[in-house]
Amino acid sequence: MNWYGKKNDYQGIVADEKTGETIAITYDKENTELIAAAPDLLEACGVALLELKQLHDYTQKDCLGLKESKAHCPTLVYIEMLKNAIAKAEGGK
Repeated sequence: MNWYGKKNDYQGIVADEKTGETIAITYDKENTELIAAAPDLLEACGVALLELKQLHDYTQKDCLGLKESKAHCPTLVYIEMLKNAIAKAEGGK
């Protein structure tokens, strides 16, 4: 998906580059670019999640003896953050 944003003095419009279909109207025009970037951000989160999982599996020694407690393993915290953000973007909680 390729979305783009246009702004005027009062609002922003996010549209699909291929079809021209309006995706969203933002009444806080500062949010226009964020919403336009949403598909790219979601894809980047998915890639980062896979990479972090692989990194964690490869370097699990960072969490050994800690019962993989999130409080003691930052990688697990970031993995959980990415999972939650992806779930929220896909309609979950």
